[in-house]
Amino acid sequence: MTTEVYINEILEKEVKLWIERGDKFVLEEDRDGAHGTGPNSKARKWKKNHGLKYFFNCAQSPDMAIIENVWQPAKAYVRPFEHWDPQDTMQLLQEYWDHHMKQEMINKWILSMPQRFRDLKQAGGKMTGW
Repeated sequence: MTTEVYINEILEKEVKLWIERGDKFVLEEDRDGAHGTGPNSKARKWKKNHGLKYFFNCAQSPDMAIIENVWQPAKAYVRPFEHWDPQDTMQLLQEYWDHHMKQEMINKWILSMPQRFRDLKQAGGKMTGW
């Protein structure tokens, strides 16, 4: 994903709506360059201009990135289908999200964070299997 795609398709179309609605949140991101990891990134400037609170999760640490738990089952759901067209892929992901992703699972992953931190500390910062 490019910085331009991230800004236009994610920040402008989705995140901006949350900000305008007054939702209280902090955006967690991995260290994908498109997310604005550089100090002069267009994405970082967009976030500053819109008052977006965000943080970059631990680099190379899927144990600490709950989003990885979300993406793996979604990818597994989409994989068996032919989805060459971006619209088809988007439709399949929307179908997965609407019918298979449950708030209870997201809550479970969020509530697992204290244990993840303990496990990561005990493992000396190495992978824990989360």
